[in-house]
Amino acid sequence: MPLPVGHTLAAYAICEGNRDRLRFFDKPWQTLLFFAVLANLPDIDFLPGFLLGNPNRFHHGFVHSLGAAVAVGLFGALYFRRRHGRFWPYFGLIAATYYSHLILDFFNQDMRAPYGVMLFWPLDSTYYMSPVALFASVHKSSDSSTFFQSLFTMHNFWVALRELLLMGPLAAGTYFYNKWRRSRSPRKSVTLRLAKVKYLRQRAEGAPVYVEVSETRKKLKPKR
Repeated sequence: MPLPVGHTLAAYAICEGNRDRLRFFDKPWQTLLFFAVLANLPDIDFLPGFLLGNPNRFHHGFVHSLGAAVAVGLFGALYFRRRHGRFWPYFGLIAATYYSHLILDFFNQDMRAPYGVMLFWPLDSTYYMSPVALFASVHKSSDSSTFFQSLFTMHNFWVALRELLLMGPLAAGTYFYNKWRRSRSPRKSVTLRLAKVKYLRQRAEGAPVYVEVSETRKKLKPKR
């Protein structure tokens, strides 16, 4: 499995790429945190094994599957439908973010059975693994008492650095592309708040009228 470094960078790219399409939370950092949790959520299957003494016991089980992504997408979409009144756009993006974890795991060098991930469970219980490994295998202990300690090794440091080099350009590219796109797009219309709107009377017939809204200044044609 890739470390949270790769999964979180993938989450950032997805979040940044859809920031202008859907609203999740009021503050950007809350939305980014939500996406990061989603992209790393499949690895919660370490927890039951950890409690039983072997963290790897249930790893890459049904939690790493298409069915789990659909289930998480449904629950998330139901929540955001109550907040924003839309279902399917949220379902698709939440499920896709969760499923991105499986895609990265598919391209991982897996050294422990079961090899690969069940990409299409429950439709297909076959484990799939890419013949070309983009991400190196993470060294981790099968003993709960040494599990966290085993993650902090020089080998895993180089694994994290490799993930940064592979996924960093994707995250950065998404950020700069959106920044460039917004700079070229026309200014969006804003809702006029009566408390902040100031009309400057026409100085002469046919003179333009300026409407100030917060820090945005728009030029409108005078009404006839």
